[in-house]
Amino acid sequence: MDYIREYRKFVYSYYFGHGLQTSFCIILPSIIGYYTHQFTFGILISIGSLCISSIDTPGPPKERRNGLLVGAGVIFVSAFFMSSYLLGAWVGDIGVLLLIFTLSMAAVYGTRASNVGLAGIYALVLATEQKTSLTSFVDHAVLFLIGALWYAFISLLSYSFRPFRLIQQALSDCIYQTAAYLRTRADFYAEKASGEPNYDKLIEQQAGVNNAQAVVRDLLLKRRVATQESTSKGRSLLMILLEIIDIYEHVTAAHVDVAVLQKMFGGTGILSGYQQIIQALAQDLDEIAAAVATGKSSMPKTNFGYRLKQLETKAHQLRDNMMTRENIAGFGTLRNIRRNISLISKKIANLHRYTRLKEDDAMTELDLAAFTEHEQYSWDKLKSNLGPHSIYFRHAVRVTVAVLAGILTAPYFPVQRSYWILFTLVVILKPGFSLTKKRNTDRLLGTIAGGLIATLILVLIKPALFLFMILVVCMVITYSFSSINYTISTLSTTIFLLIFFDFLKPGDFSFVKERVADTVIASVIAFASSYFVFPVWEAGAIEPLLVSMIEANEDYFSRVSEAYSGDHFDLNRYKLARKKVYVATANLSSAFQRMLSEPKSKQYNVEAIHQFVVLNYVVSSHVATLASYIDLYSKKYHLPAFDKVRSLAKAHLAGASEILQGMHTQPRLTPGNTLFAGLKTELEDLQNRRLLEIQSGSKEETGVRQRLSELSLITDQFAFILSVSQDILKVSTALSAK
Repeated sequence: MDYIREYRKFVYSYYFGHGLQTSFCIILPSIIGYYTHQFTFGILISIGSLCISSIDTPGPPKERRNGLLVGAGVIFVSAFFMSSYLLGAWVGDIGVLLLIFTLSMAAVYGTRASNVGLAGIYALVLATEQKTSLTSFVDHAVLFLIGALWYAFISLLSYSFRPFRLIQQALSDCIYQTAAYLRTRADFYAEKASGEPNYDKLIEQQAGVNNAQAVVRDLLLKRRVATQESTSKGRSLLMILLEIIDIYEHVTAAHVDVAVLQKMFGGTGILSGYQQIIQALAQDLDEIAAAVATGKSSMPKTNFGYRLKQLETKAHQLRDNMMTRENIAGFGTLRNIRRNISLISKKIANLHRYTRLKEDDAMTELDLAAFTEHEQYSWDKLKSNLGPHSIYFRHAVRVTVAVLAGILTAPYFPVQRSYWILFTLVVILKPGFSLTKKRNTDRLLGTIAGGLIATLILVLIKPALFLFMILVVCMVITYSFSSINYTISTLSTTIFLLIFFDFLKPGDFSFVKERVADTVIASVIAFASSYFVFPVWEAGAIEPLLVSMIEANEDYFSRVSEAYSGDHFDLNRYKLARKKVYVATANLSSAFQRMLSEPKSKQYNVEAIHQFVVLNYVVSSHVATLASYIDLYSKKYHLPAFDKVRSLAKAHLAGASEILQGMHTQPRLTPGNTLFAGLKTELEDLQNRRLLEIQSGSKEETGVRQRLSELSLITDQFAFILSVSQDILKVSTALSAK
């Protein structure tokens, strides 16, 4: 692991900035309250800041502002509601449970709305601790509201000073994710590489890349100041986003048959040369990511033209010494890989240039508005989810039942802070069983480890200043890692909370035992709720994702192949189709990974679905290869055979989609071997002529060599797509039969 890269990546990330900001907003009111002898008021204001911090996720300025303001109102209402209940006012038990259910149903409207609902539940739960500290429930709710507004003020003020900061951080993360994906690709060329483990890792990493791209699209494309070219900064960030997405497509296009290449060129050293240059490309992307995060310019660190020339020389030496009729296609593959690396290196050079964008640089003509999505806040959407068929309804019922179980269970255990049980329940419970299971495990491990570490710290370290410094550091770690490593976040939370309680009551280690006990109780309730109360298993929701994946690939292939059929090529529709494939692949692979963590009895056709995911990934890789050469070859190779292959492959994919949807059960499989008969004859003739040229000592670029390289590249992609579309149809048939 490159620790310097990881350190730099973290320090300049949104997560660390969010951790610093959240810690500042939470700790300052408590410190002021302590020194002004209003500690209770300070704590309540800090709790309000804590509750609203979960809403402050990356997004367009308007959405962030509205989310924070609505969230502050929800926190006030929730705290008012619970304070009224605890002080014996008009609120009853049913009212509290209905409020929890209602706030949980906010997830219907997306992630930010879900976080607003969670903030309200946090306020509801945490308000239970202060039931005797205030004479008026209005005071209690107002202090929560002040804390929420204080956090919102600092967050929005910070944004106003550096309006591009969030975009830069999100874009930097997107570039880092793409670089990691490229490194995994490089591993394909390692000596004795195995295709399967890396293949699974690639598919898994796609979810991360897609999520990072989605965040940047949300931040950047919805921001008028950036998309309408009012500043060079906004234009440079937009161009970097468009370029990194194109680079990602070129990387996915680099699909090779590792076993064949290893058999042909293993031991020659040329494959490790490809691995090293691809790793250098990833290193350059890391430099660009760091530059984007800090707002600085970047310069290329590697002369890729020179290194590609070295690879070409090595390949020519191998060609002169070992080319035969059996491996001539392999040499063509090596040449195509070099061509793809060259395209990626040129786009990386563009990225370097965009970090130094000048006023006269060109802009895109894409319809950027088409690439953004807007959440619809309608009553009909909520109403359509009010039933057991909805995962949101099931989750809301599950949370409500779990909180009720926590309230009823707490009196039977020797715990003083029952709100810890309730808060842990709300934090752990997620819509799906697998997500809840992971969150549960992370919470348990983090709490137990944090309790042990906190005990050692309190035993070994006595100076209050040192303990306070550790508390602050752990608080920053807590809120920095809450979204990226929940185990570390929980560990740090436990440490800083136990140090805090030690300040209040020095030498009392009962807090450690109580913290662990509360977490264990909540974990048991959360597990039981997720397993028995309206459980949501991935197997029950994966079929629509399978269909979406096929339909996305069919659309992607249609948009790209139309360029090779003489039809009008619509750049906007093509890039929208590409985005659709990325999203569908990420959704399906994530759901599949979640299913694998569920009980075996709840899993469904694991091997077949894994094969389905891989096959669709292969199809999109070959389509991406065709897309990479549209400008170079699409007009040159309008061949009738490709039109027929296009129609047949689309028919196979459409048939697979229909089978999965139950429209029919018999696969309409049509062999396509005869479609390439004429092309195979021409390619064999070109291979023979090229071998004669090499045998005669010709080392120049000839028409035969060019035609052979180009035609074999395009033909191979269409042949692979047709073959894999047949396999997808077969797998879909098998899935529908089980």
